[in-house]
Amino acid sequence: MNAGRPSVVAQERLTLSVLSLLFLVSAGACRGAEQPADSLSLVVEWGLDFAYHEEYEDAMEMFRQAERFDPGGPASPFFQAGLLEMRMVDYGTDDGEEEFMALIGETIRRASGQLKDDPENAWSHFFLGSAYGYRATHQVRKARYLSAFRDGMRAIGSLGRAVECDSTLYDAYLGLGGYHYLKTKLARFLTWLPFVPDDRERGMEEVRLAMERGKYARIAAQDALIWFLVEEQRHEEAVALVSDLVAAYPDSRTFAWSSARVMEAKEDWQRAEQAWRRLLELILEDEKASSSLNLVTCRYGLAEALYELERYDETLEECRAVLILARNPDPDKRFAQIIEQAWDLLRRTEEKIAEIGTGEKLVGER
Repeated sequence: MNAGRPSVVAQERLTLSVLSLLFLVSAGACRGAEQPADSLSLVVEWGLDFAYHEEYEDAMEMFRQAERFDPGGPASPFFQAGLLEMRMVDYGTDDGEEEFMALIGETIRRASGQLKDDPENAWSHFFLGSAYGYRATHQVRKARYLSAFRDGMRAIGSLGRAVECDSTLYDAYLGLGGYHYLKTKLARFLTWLPFVPDDRERGMEEVRLAMERGKYARIAAQDALIWFLVEEQRHEEAVALVSDLVAAYPDSRTFAWSSARVMEAKEDWQRAEQAWRRLLELILEDEKASSSLNLVTCRYGLAEALYELERYDETLEECRAVLILARNPDPDKRFAQIIEQAWDLLRRTEEKIAEIGTGEKLVGER
């Protein structure tokens, strides 16, 4: 077991959650240059609050209402698209993918149209870059890495242009920082690329700037920074930040995932067990969130924590629960990976039980 470091499957799940929040909320301050700021901002804030609480229908209604205050602008389709991607990641499904792609296309069309009339409009550059960034996020989830890289390059160009036009648009640094940090990870899948500089520290500082000085992006930046800190093995800092988020949004599955992974990476197994159990409760409370992929990921994480706590009988129970779920397979490749990991953990647990003579050996033959 690779103690203290999230598995590839774990990193992928957490990365997607972070990216979904990253581009959804980083555009929170955007609006057409001549639109009533207070009205649009209020609708956006309500929508984002609903999104944080995973009340997706209410959030979607708020983002649809944004069209009233930014008619023909990119705000409404962008936030709708962002919410769909966040929901797809949360539920572990592709339901809504076609609508998501159409809304992203509409956002790009509207933002590009605004820039033809006003090439220096920071908000239009911001929406355009965030839309490309969101599509890149989706392409990563679908393992379309070349397409993701291309959209990522478009995103960074537009977001960079946005801060050139308005350096006080601090929320934009969330998208920029996320790109600068994550491009190093993405580049490993594109081995034909020339040398890619390591901009992780730069990216973390930009995300921290968004967390400390942004208006709408603070929470999303905080969640992104948590993951980056875990990657850098700065666990104490990550624990402090994730504890704040869980306290503020105790019923959020998104932040519960972050909490479980932070405690796992820190090897604080008692708190990891508590976090996984809380996440399991939250998943089971929402039928749509109770996908086979979410359940096996959560139960396997719990099983790992129990194994490290040397509670082997309970580990076997969770491994069995994972393997029972294998009867209803999910097409996502991560599902099969977790099932294989569960078989391996089950065998190792059986060996431990046999060594110490505390229980009967469970037959683990398939």
